[in-house]
Amino acid sequence: MTHANEPPKPIGEIIDHIERIREELFSLQGSLEKIEAIDRALSESNDKN
Repeated sequence: MTHANEPPKPIGEIIDHIERIREELFSLQGSLEKIEAIDRALSESNDKN
């Protein structure tokens, strides 16, 4: 949390930070989708047995 006497960050710095977070979230989403696909394949394999 910022203090009242600290100047605000430049808008460009805030946008860069948001962009980095966005990229990390997309990466996380991709990883989770891969895990979900593997989990689904394993579940279907177990259902057939």
